[in-house]
Amino acid sequence: MYSKEYSFRCIAYPEKDKYIGVCLDLNIVEERESLEGVIKELNDAVLSHFLSAAELGFPKELLFRPAPREYWEKLKEITRLEIRPKDKEKNHISEFSFYKIPIKAPVFDLR
Repeated sequence: MYSKEYSFRCIAYPEKDKYIGVCLDLNIVEERESLEGVIKELNDAVLSHFLSAAELGFPKELLFRPAPREYWEKLKEITRLEIRPKDKEKNHISEFSFYKIPIKAPVFDLR
């Protein structure tokens, strides 16, 4: 048995009086009152989903569930809006954010 790292693409953005977080690869959506809150909840939801998929032997229908087009369009908008000044902190999360959730998990031989 060895481990493999998986990355899931996610976005977080403000909408009216809340923040929306979306895992683009798994079609998981969370909303909270703060950016930090929505990122934490989305991280927890993705990890929980991934662990559930692992228990079931990683069925494709649980691992390959892209979000609807509207969220991919939001990613394009976020990418256009994000400005990165030279003095910006490396780990700074802007109000519009694109980030990845890395998960390290054991890989089992399922043959």
